[in-house]
Amino acid sequence: MTIRSVAISIAFKSTVFLLLFSWLGQLSLLAQGTADSKRLGELEYMAYADRINCDSMMGTSLESRVCLNLAFQRADSTMVELFHTFIKGVESKSLQEEFLAYQEQWLVHRRRQSKWVSEGYRGHMLGIVYLNQMLSITEWRIEELKALTQKEK
Repeated sequence: MTIRSVAISIAFKSTVFLLLFSWLGQLSLLAQGTADSKRLGELEYMAYADRINCDSMMGTSLESRVCLNLAFQRADSTMVELFHTFIKGVESKSLQEEFLAYQEQWLVHRRRQSKWVSEGYRGHMLGIVYLNQMLSITEWRIEELKALTQKEK
């Protein structure tokens, strides 16, 4: 093996590693971005989701929790898709990394703020207030990402 072929081999392996690392970073963001939806969607009361018509509710606490949970899951999914669309449009890798780090911190902030707002509530009201806050914050982020995506060059 010549020095040149060794150098090419190392460069190729480095490129493959960087591509794989970049892909795994995006994959971890996707997993992180949907972690709340997964966690909330697996709560016990969601077993009743197929029995509740969110377009025609009677106003029970269970209905409110289920319907807020479903609305949050839809909004969260939209937000994750918009973020991926946005991040694909950012050419600079260093800016992409900054936006990815910001999004991870934003997700932590969303949980903390929702927990803070729902402090002091008990039972169904705790869940309703928490989910309502998670949904509201996510809807704001969706609007922000829409604006950012429209401003792409």
